[in-house]
Amino acid sequence: MTRCRIACLLLATWVLTAVPAARAQTQPLPARLPADTVLYLYSRGTDSIAPASANPLARLWSDPGFAPARRLIEQAFFDSVARNPRLARIPQRDLDALLARPAVFGIRLTEQPAPKSEGQSTGRGFLVVEAGAKIAAQVRAVLVSADPKAAGHMRITPSGYLVFSQDPATLAELAKRFGSATSAASSSLASLAAYRDSLAELAGSPTLEFFLRVPAMAMLHPQTQPGFDTGAFLRTLHLERVHLLCGSLDLNAPASLGHFAILGDTAPGSLFDFFGPDTASFSTLEAAPASASYVVNRLDIGAVLSIIVDAFSAALPPDQSARLKMISGLLSTAIVPALGGEYAAITPHPGPGRDQLYAMTVHSQQASELFESTLAPFVEPAGSDGTIRYFRFPRKPPEQAPAKTDDPPGAQSASGSARKPVPSFIALTPHLLLMSHDEALVRQVAHEVTSSAPPPGLSAVPEFRAARAAMPAQLLSFFYMNLQGIDWTKRLEQAAASAAREKKDPRAAARIAALAKWAREGGSAVLARHLHLFVVGGWKDAQGVHWRGDIH
Repeated sequence: MTRCRIACLLLATWVLTAVPAARAQTQPLPARLPADTVLYLYSRGTDSIAPASANPLARLWSDPGFAPARRLIEQAFFDSVARNPRLARIPQRDLDALLARPAVFGIRLTEQPAPKSEGQSTGRGFLVVEAGAKIAAQVRAVLVSADPKAAGHMRITPSGYLVFSQDPATLAELAKRFGSATSAASSSLASLAAYRDSLAELAGSPTLEFFLRVPAMAMLHPQTQPGFDTGAFLRTLHLERVHLLCGSLDLNAPASLGHFAILGDTAPGSLFDFFGPDTASFSTLEAAPASASYVVNRLDIGAVLSIIVDAFSAALPPDQSARLKMISGLLSTAIVPALGGEYAAITPHPGPGRDQLYAMTVHSQQASELFESTLAPFVEPAGSDGTIRYFRFPRKPPEQAPAKTDDPPGAQSASGSARKPVPSFIALTPHLLLMSHDEALVRQVAHEVTSSAPPPGLSAVPEFRAARAAMPAQLLSFFYMNLQGIDWTKRLEQAAASAAREKKDPRAAARIAALAKWAREGGSAVLARHLHLFVVGGWKDAQGVHWRGDIH
């Protein structure tokens, strides 16, 4: 019995010590940061990406055919490091080792009184890397040899964490928190509801993540400028209702699963009012042909106008505020009632140099009145066709550049033709407004959306239907890009030509030119093999506004 009691006592002791230690070891770096951390960027390191990942970006990166491009991208990174006289001394193998391990960069916002500004909030930056004792010692030695003062800005903890900060108090605090694999500190970021909310939003173990907690107004101490009360402006926007911005990218997900969210109090009267209600379908989608890329958002323009005008009115002097409210009243009574709240940008065909088509939902009667009254000085009628009415912005004489001495008589220089304005053309249908620089495109789409038998459009494409079905049923925004239609060679050649013209960084221009050469010699097929679609969906709920993006 005595031996049994001793065994039980030893087991209980192990449970009380080993289990909390195991939990601390698996706890991600951000959870151990100080509670006054307002921003962090966290990487789990390249070692966290599974070698056999089905993720399209990870598979592209490891594809042997991508090796030339990969070497150029890596060289660009190491060239940027080499421009820093301190970091340039770190051997590339040590940099690779640091990138492979978890690291977190952050900013604390602390109330530390200064002699000239009592109570001024101050940002304190820091970096923590789980480097391992050997690599940490090597990196520290190199940095100290480059600058002896750097020794006072970094610590190596017994458990192999490399900690950087130019603020002595922050350095000491982080060295304590990461002093061992099992060290735990009170008042950590993990104790805050905002951090727990971000974990729920960015579920799993994403490769990269960021967190930005909106600080209280009392911590910001906004400076009031002559003629503009910044504090009143911010208070009227009710920034205190926006609690958190967070996002992530998971390179182990089957698609490149990216998340972004703005979380907070979504009750009426805050910036969350900018976003319109979710919907199961988008009316502007019927204007997108089968080969199109399509981005659509639902906004409450009335709420946007009201909130922005109220904020500026609170900040401006009374006379300017009165003029602003008068203009706002005109917009509210003339323009806002005509708009349906859905706005889309459509690229009918893939590739550079294509005209975009803009579409928005309208209330027909109010829209007609708007063009006939308020907008009459700015647009001119361009005919009608059944239920479709056309308008264009008045043409202006092109700006002629001085003729070059070697130009033939009567010829216009290239610079002059580049500045020639192209009028936008508008079609007003019973429920959509369509606008583009391409008049033929506007007329064609206007006829299609008002036809009794319109041709199949983007909504009938199987890939689009599958991408939409993978998102939540109700959305306030949707982005769809067909990457298979992109001419990667032409895109890279244009980028190379642009970089060569700018002549800011000859080495960067040479790398882009090398990428274009790689694309011409078969690299475009490598990109097309892995990158098919880019899709983003956004929605709003009681917690905030959320976006999810996938690359297929």
